[in-house]
Amino acid sequence: VCRSGQYIYVADTGNNAVVKFRHADANATTIHYVDEYTGSGGQALSAPEDVIEVDGKLLVADTGNDRIVILNASDMTWEDSFGSTGNGDDEFNSPTGLVYYESVTTDNYVYVVDSGNNRVCIWNYDTLSWVSNTAGFNAPNKIALYGTTFYITCTGDNKVSICDDSLTETDSITGLNNPKGVY
Repeated sequence: VCRSGQYIYVADTGNNAVVKFRHADANATTIHYVDEYTGSGGQALSAPEDVIEVDGKLLVADTGNDRIVILNASDMTWEDSFGSTGNGDDEFNSPTGLVYYESVTTDNYVYVVDSGNNRVCIWNYDTLSWVSNTAGFNAPNKIALYGTTFYITCTGDNKVSICDDSLTETDSITGLNNPKGVY
């Protein structure tokens, strides 16, 4: 789920869709369905698990297709995708989490939790090119950012890894049981 202005976007995993809702009132107590994207053929979604909004675009962790899909947020149309199936550079195995990192001194990046490969991949958002992979996470699932600190749920270790922007673990929250979400 992500929120942008008056809209809420939901990665509807079981329906292979991203759904767009709009707040119906100022108190956000009622929402209305607006649109959805499921795609077809090579642009069809398969079990999407996360969605974020960046500069009017939706980035979708298209988990079942091992890629990241880029949609136009206003009209819910396909724009692009990156990644393919595998464990090398430019490849994913069940991407499940996304976070956008806006750097004030360099390019902007998308951090992708690559669950099946037990790593987090860093992509240059400006050029949609692979930058690096950081392995060593045990069944990572979701990722969040606060300042320059990343929080990564690791269901295999029942913890949240706390990492710097190079994804070096600086601390952790332990004693959890199958943590999945972090915000």
